[in-house]
Amino acid sequence: MAGNKTFYISNEDFKYSELSQEKKRGQIHTICRAIKENIGNDLNIEFSIERNGTLRFSVYGPLTLIEKGIALIQRRLRRDGLQKKRDLPEGIQALTMENLKRHNKTLECRRQFTCGPCKEVWWRWVPSHKTVSRCHKCQVRYEALPRENEYGTGTYRCVCGNVFTGKARHNVGARCSQCGQMAYPSEIGPFREGQRRTRHGHSCEACNHGQIFPCPVFVNPNNVQIPSVPHVSTGSTCSTFLTQQTVSEYYQPID
Repeated sequence: MAGNKTFYISNEDFKYSELSQEKKRGQIHTICRAIKENIGNDLNIEFSIERNGTLRFSVYGPLTLIEKGIALIQRRLRRDGLQKKRDLPEGIQALTMENLKRHNKTLECRRQFTCGPCKEVWWRWVPSHKTVSRCHKCQVRYEALPRENEYGTGTYRCVCGNVFTGKARHNVGARCSQCGQMAYPSEIGPFREGQRRTRHGHSCEACNHGQIFPCPVFVNPNNVQIPSVPHVSTGSTCSTFLTQQTVSEYYQPID
């Protein structure tokens, strides 16, 4: 579907406002031509400079190309390099570093990894489509533990409203100290030294609510209980390219 849209960039927001009128036109023309060649010749861009220095742009063509063209023009010609929200399509946020980081975070998940030979346990934020991490000792790449095998410090939210933390494993319930009902961990993460603990002892289904000691399921969270499976690379160029959509894969592990 074709259409058109007009928007403005004030002289104060214009990146090249200090140039002469002739050089302004030349700079704008060069950038608009490059944008048109980059996203498609079906897009037409017209501009004019008002008496007060305000730039007026009219963009014609397919609606999808119009939105891309407006975004690129504003990012190239605005002093702050940002898109004006009112010129964006409904439901679309401006392309800023903060929004980009927030978007990347939605594509990631925190997973647990273990290395049997090195006896290492670590957590790391990894892309959801490729849950792989490298052991910093032996440099072997491992697949993340299945969710049902993750263990560490969990947060329990009971139906009575009580929230408590303790040793946790997916699908293994712990008894609430207030109402006595079973609660299951809503999230599991790494154990941290000095982390606040409750005054109540450990009580879960696996140890018959504290009757069996030590608990057969919950041991030292820093010990390898279940070794991760080594990652086998497919050698796909597409897979390699997809891993580049976020740099968080290369962050230090969460110990």
